[in-house]
Amino acid sequence: MSTSPTPDLWRLSAVLLVSSVAVTFVVSAVLDVLAARARNRRVRQRPSVGPTSDVTVTDKASALEDRAVPSR
Repeated sequence: MSTSPTPDLWRLSAVLLVSSVAVTFVVSAVLDVLAARARNRRVRQRPSVGPTSDVTVTDKASALEDRAVPSR
């Protein structure tokens, strides 16, 4: 003997679906903010190469080549 879904079951399913979508959205937004903060913090912590450093011109050129994005 089979039973059909009741209106309460449909209502509960809709609430569960909406709440899971909301939780997914909030968690995604929080993780995006944390990733952006970590990226910004990492960029700020890079040592700057100034005129008083011991780095030569060839070292600067090789450092720039290391950071260069390969062409596609």
